[in-house]
Amino acid sequence: MSFASTRNELFMREYLIRATNDDEFNIHLSKWPEVLRPKSYPSKVIEGWGLLRLEVLGCEISFSAEPPGTQIVFESSSISSEVADQIVREILESAEAFTGQQGKIIPMQD
Repeated sequence: MSFASTRNELFMREYLIRATNDDEFNIHLSKWPEVLRPKSYPSKVIEGWGLLRLEVLGCEISFSAEPPGTQIVFESSSISSEVADQIVREILESAEAFTGQQGKIIPMQD
């Protein structure tokens, strides 16, 4: 196993999603638990810090407003980077479908 792959497994994964015009998605906070969910992975809302917290595949994922976007943090490295990327893509697609805005993902780690 290379140092790079070992290093990647040690860090939490963080992303920022936002509209392509660099604004936040127009999603009222009360709709976050309904809208900001992956479609192909079972998820449930759980208690904890952040404006929204989900459990997906045994990993806690927190959401917070970080203008101009929404920060998504995988609280453990138990999910591979490929699966985490897919979960965030699905959350972005859900936000785009709900708002009609186009969006982008900004990885917050190397």
